[in-house]
Amino acid sequence: MVVIKFKESPKDTISDILIKDQKIYISSWDNFIYLYDFNAQSLIHKIQNTSPILKMLHSENSIYSENLIYSEDSINFDNLIYADSCGNLNFYDQHKQNTKKIKFNLPGISTINTFKNMFIIGGYTNKLWLYSERGLFKSINLEDKVYNSLLINTELVLNYGNKIKIYDIRNFKVLREINNKKQIRTICIRENKLYIGDVEGKMKIHNLDTKEEIIINAHFEIQGNVKKVYPVNCIINEGNLYSCGSDGVVNKWKEDGKLKCNKIFKNKQGIIKMASYGERLVIGSGYNYENGVGETTENDIFMI
Repeated sequence: MVVIKFKESPKDTISDILIKDQKIYISSWDNFIYLYDFNAQSLIHKIQNTSPILKMLHSENSIYSENLIYSEDSINFDNLIYADSCGNLNFYDQHKQNTKKIKFNLPGISTINTFKNMFIIGGYTNKLWLYSERGLFKSINLEDKVYNSLLINTELVLNYGNKIKIYDIRNFKVLREINNKKQIRTICIRENKLYIGDVEGKMKIHNLDTKEEIIINAHFEIQGNVKKVYPVNCIINEGNLYSCGSDGVVNKWKEDGKLKCNKIFKNKQGIIKMASYGERLVIGSGYNYENGVGETTENDIFMI
């Protein structure tokens, strides 16, 4: 397998990876988004923000709001949208290279989803914000802060840490609740399966139709007679199932019949984020605070 290491990488922890139209977007706690050419793996541009960037999104809708700081222009959502630790939703126009902001009453926005012409935003408080195409805001009280989320058709999946709740976004009724013993770090849905990765190295596969569950030790190593577990930081499944963890390993899983694991990549640092595009994987490494405060300046990016 060919492993390509990018020449330039973020100076602080990687928060998100997004790939679209032969371009790779990597956001970081160093206040920048790094834009790379997919084929050349070279840095094209850096987008600077005033605070750490937590989540990115591409949307093809158009929206107008009088609440925007540049309200004379409509926003083309075909460009990049990103959320930051100061509670701003930022709209970056790649042609004009300017940014328009909406300020939410959140200390940090870590999740963004879109439903029709509405944004669904969550973060570091127990509120979910809905922002409509007319510039109207509505907040919904939640039982806890939201770590990450997914929206599949009309079903909104929220990760509260030790539990997952699935809501009907049209009326916000709870459709399903799934508990986990340990802190959930990542979630993924593919067809009728919900994949959950937690801080103790386990991957849970929950069948949404039958409610059957498979729990696997996904990221661990044996040191002498001791099993050391590592957090599962990211799970993706766009036809192939991959998991990555703080052990620096990327696993490819085969689900036909008995679940089988193939270790396809190993790095000296943990793997924090990854994204797939065609037959390639883009992998973001770094330290993810498993042992408290540590060195976060080395954040290599790889393509395999």
